Amino acid sequence: DGDSRLYRVREGRIEKITKDHSLVDEMVRSGELTEEQAAHHPQKNLLTRALGTDLKIEVDFQTDSIRPSDVYFLCSDGLTNFVSDQRLLSIAEERDPQSAAETMVEEANQNGGGDNITVVVFKPEVNI
Repeated sequence: DGDSRLYRVREGRIEKITKDHSLVDEMVRSGELTEEQAAHHPQKNLLTRALGTDLKIEVDFQTDSIRPSDVYFLCSDGLTNFVSDQRLLSIAEERDPQSAAETMVEEANQNGGGDNITVVVFKPEVNI
């Protein structure tokens, strides 16, 4: 979906791996808006790309290394609109994947998450 995200938690930092496919995110990338302006923009939910809208889709692809301590989570904007990146980082670092996912959804709901909230937290097995 155009505003679902993949994050990586590594060495005390949280990094958004994917980019949003929304009008407002494109405006941020081009320098027309700041991140702060984008967060409150009236068209922040206007998607420029999403699954299921066309028969042919354009996909983004990248490769990267995985480290034994990495934690990843795939989530909908129903989570990220209601829980800060710093709080998501803390939750992902302090809990096992199942507990982290449950806590993230619980906190999003407590913070007013009326949207649907989806999150998958995983820690890949790495054989070095």
